[in-house]
Amino acid sequence: MNHFLRRKELDILESKLNIWMKINLILILSLSFGLNVNAQTNDEVLLSRAASSYSNGAFSQVLDITKEISDSASNVVLFQKYRLKALSELAFAQNNAAIESVRHMLELNPTYKFNPITDPDELNVLLRKLRVIPKLNLGLSLSIGSNTTYAKATKVYTIARNSKSYSSQNTMIFSIDGGYNFSNRSGIGISIINAIKEYSIEYKVQDFRINLTERFNYIDFPIFYKLKLLEAKKISLYAHIGGFVGYLYQSNNSINSINYTDNSSLEIRSFSADKRKMKWNAGGLFGASLQYNMRKGSVVLNCSYLNGFTNTVNANNRYTNPQLLHDYYYLDDDIQLNNLSIGLGYIININYQIERRKSKW
Repeated sequence: MNHFLRRKELDILESKLNIWMKINLILILSLSFGLNVNAQTNDEVLLSRAASSYSNGAFSQVLDITKEISDSASNVVLFQKYRLKALSELAFAQNNAAIESVRHMLELNPTYKFNPITDPDELNVLLRKLRVIPKLNLGLSLSIGSNTTYAKATKVYTIARNSKSYSSQNTMIFSIDGGYNFSNRSGIGISIINAIKEYSIEYKVQDFRINLTERFNYIDFPIFYKLKLLEAKKISLYAHIGGFVGYLYQSNNSINSINYTDNSSLEIRSFSADKRKMKWNAGGLFGASLQYNMRKGSVVLNCSYLNGFTNTVNANNRYTNPQLLHDYYYLDDDIQLNNLSIGLGYIININYQIERRKSKW
């Protein structure tokens, strides 16, 4: 009986303790939430007072009140703080201080544009003193039917003293483009390009007309310096110069031979050319781009010419395909690949730099 009573007393005590702990937890959470709300509300109240003082022309009060707004306030509050501060500093002819406040504004919102309905003209004057420069950018570019490959034979190899005719082919590329701007005038660009490069070779041997098509899948890595040549409102024209390295990850050939006296033919539709080709290719690059600046990025029309410097043929394996040698009288020439590509893409600005324009103040 005593044991039963003692057990009941312990259960009651444990129940009271749990209730007390829950009450304290609720009080702690409520106090913490209340402090955060008060802190946030305090910054908003200060901002409201500063706006009221500005409306009444009490610019010195605005400067005093904005000093009390904490740096941990929300970006919306801080943006309006620097906006009121800049306009008040301008009222006292503190021009450099006003520009610095606008700089802080644009750091919080780099894509901000002057609104003639809600913004006073004085703010537009300050905004014009600064230039927002996209620093780091990333984008995608797609080119269809405009990647043209030009094969240049630097040394010719033949079996039957035949002359070869090279023809360019149009294919497609897909690229990921990035860049970093040093200033409003210049920067560096880099791309990763998945390019299909293709050309055909035609030659005659006795009564046969033979056509060989070479198709390569490259990953090209161009890097280039870009310089702004012209700027008109939202449109900019850039010149590019640099170089590239390319990696060949797949190559295929097809060949057919037609006897034009009796129309008989011989054909291999697809076969690998990997052993006969070098894996790496390198060269120079020059080109231009036309850029239309939008609020958070740019639409870019890019034209590039990649001029290969290295031989794409593996000279050690030139004679290793007996079927090409005996059935088609073919040997690879030493080849340099050149490409002209035109692509349209969109670039997203990742971060910005605020630069002061040259002016009297």
